[in-house]
Amino acid sequence: MSFPAVVVHLKTVGKMSRLSAADKQRLYRARRNADPEKRAAYLQKHRETWQENKQRGKVTAVKDLSEREKRRKQAYWRKAQRQTRERKKVIESQFTPPQSPEVNPQPRMSRQRSAGRTKVKRRESNLYREIQALKESLNKQKR
Repeated sequence: MSFPAVVVHLKTVGKMSRLSAADKQRLYRARRNADPEKRAAYLQKHRETWQENKQRGKVTAVKDLSEREKRRKQAYWRKAQRQTRERKKVIESQFTPPQSPEVNPQPRMSRQRSAGRTKVKRRESNLYREIQALKESLNKQKR
C-alpha cells in the first residue's frame, strides 16, 4: 500500500514540521481509497445517507424540480462555474511570469524584397509620368 506524496508545511522555523489539517485529510482519504473493502463500505454508507436525506426531503433530484426551478439551479451552476474559472485564472496569472516582449515585434521585409519594391515603385511612377505626358500631348493635338 503506497501513500501519495504529501506537502508538509513548516509551521515554525527550526521545529519539526507538522501536517496541516488538509494534508491529514488527504492521507486519510488515500488510505481509505487504497483498500477496496473500506472504499466499498464508504460508498455504501454515502449512498444510504443520500437515500435517507432524499426521503426526508432534505435533498431533491434535478428531475423532480419544476422547469422554473431547473432554470434557476442551472443559472446558479453557470455563475458558480464562471466564478471558479475566474478564480483559477487569477491564481494562474499570479504564478506565471509575464511574457517577455518580442525582440522583433513587427515582421520586417528582407533587404531583397524592399529593394524590389523600390524598383517597382520607381517604374510605376515613371510610367505614370509618361502616361500623363502622353495625355497632355493628346489634349494639345485635339485643340
